[in-house]
Amino acid sequence: MRTGILCLAGLLTASATLAGLTPPLDPVIASDPAVQRVLNRDPIHIRASGTDAAAFEAIATGLGRSNLVMNVQRTYARMLPAGQKPEFVIRQASTNTYYYVNKYGERSDIRELLRRADTSESIRCAYQVRGRRFFGLFEAVIQIEARRVSGGTTSYTVDVYARPEVTVTRFLARHLPLADLYFQRKTREVVTLVVGIVRESVTGSHPVTQN
Repeated sequence: MRTGILCLAGLLTASATLAGLTPPLDPVIASDPAVQRVLNRDPIHIRASGTDAAAFEAIATGLGRSNLVMNVQRTYARMLPAGQKPEFVIRQASTNTYYYVNKYGERSDIRELLRRADTSESIRCAYQVRGRRFFGLFEAVIQIEARRVSGGTTSYTVDVYARPEVTVTRFLARHLPLADLYFQRKTREVVTLVVGIVRESVTGSHPVTQN
């Protein structure tokens, strides 16, 4: 997990696209100054979607917990093999802000922007992440939406809008397939991990598929 929970840009499947179209972000956060800062600076847009066999009610309960981020941290540590320590530990800074430093000494700051369920059929969460990786500083907005599907199971969509601060990094991400694949691969890794952690925290083990 070289980019940590969220390059988380490093962060999802299809192909990376430019965010030139109206973003599918919740209107509650679309006007947030930090969100606008990312969207207005030509970010890289990556989307992932998939399904999980866990019941939607269980997933919605897990995503709706007030201590969601810290619960994810505890579940991740519990899932590791005996004697193995997490690569990083998320710490709470305030009611809706968190941070962690990975094994490379790279810090990420996380701010929860939104968690809400407008209906009994879906729940949506959104986060802003700022940090540093080997390619320099980055800022990202991540939105996660889980929905009830046939049979009461769960589908999910994750949209990431990531903006590396270094000009050459942005150029390479758009013009070289290798950079494009890098962001996609890290996105898939992190999405699979996070979905697995949330599922494990409320339901036990179930298979995950990604589109």
